[in-house]
Amino acid sequence: PALEARDESQVSRDEIETTNKALDQMSMHDVLPGCLNRRAFFETAVPSFQRAHEQRLPITFIMMDFDHFKSFNDNYGHQVGDEVLKVTARILTGGVRNEDVLCRYGGEEFCIVMPGTGGEEAARVAEQLRITIESRAAKNVRGLKDVNITASFGVCEFAQHKTCEDLIRDADEALYMAKEQGRNRVNLHKPTLQAVTA
Repeated sequence: PALEARDESQVSRDEIETTNKALDQMSMHDVLPGCLNRRAFFETAVPSFQRAHEQRLPITFIMMDFDHFKSFNDNYGHQVGDEVLKVTARILTGGVRNEDVLCRYGGEEFCIVMPGTGGEEAARVAEQLRITIESRAAKNVRGLKDVNITASFGVCEFAQHKTCEDLIRDADEALYMAKEQGRNRVNLHKPTLQAVTA
């Protein structure tokens, strides 16, 4: 009986450990698109940024936001909007490398961290993702066959940024400019001369 009790106790500990691992995994991933959530993103992105900063390695952040996403929810309902997020997350995941970090940054905004990648190369990746979203996303969402889904991208390479948040801010600024310039485009952040010489 004592042996059985020890065995049952071990089984319980194993089950608890398995459950805790599953809960930890769930807390790191956004349930809807299945990529990292914002909290988990920073746990990964900050060390990547610090490594690039210390070793003077290239690293680039890409911010992506849908164009007129609110209209999907308003016209087709939140279920269709959720499906658009899932399909797009699959496209983004399939278009980046294993070492790149993808997260749902907030609402309908995604962020990609590309360690070891310069701005020009990351902008080419973003352009390919933009084309793929425009050509494939709506076809994979039931009820959106004749609707156009597009996204805008802001790209920023590490330059004189002091923090991970600074780099995200400039990528977000580049995204804002892409929207200002007409949407459905990729905009590469250009550091000012002052930032370069500071």
